[in-house]
Amino acid sequence: MRRSIKETMDERGYKVDVGILKRSNQADTFDEDVQTFDIPHKVKYIVNVKERKEILRPIWCMFNGFWWWNFNISITDKATHNEILSWRGRGCQNSSLRKLNKVLDQLEIKKNK
Repeated sequence: MRRSIKETMDERGYKVDVGILKRSNQADTFDEDVQTFDIPHKVKYIVNVKERKEILRPIWCMFNGFWWWNFNISITDKATHNEILSWRGRGCQNSSLRKLNKVLDQLEIKKNK
């Protein structure tokens, strides 16, 4: 999913820099990794994606990307530390990317006003 979000943002004209992993620890609860990244100074927005296990659902998502995603996405303005988007969702791969594009369309319209 992270790769798909990166590709979607690249296609929309965003320059995407991936932070450099500094540290990764296995958390005690919920089997969730705790990761710390070095983020370049010139970055305007920080996109944080947390995924739970992807599930191959060939029948349920047959015409919609085959993969079932369960995720949290957060977009934060690095300068102001304001969270622009907080989205917890689940769904087939292609429909989730279509929803992401709609959300980005709305955010870009508000930004340009």
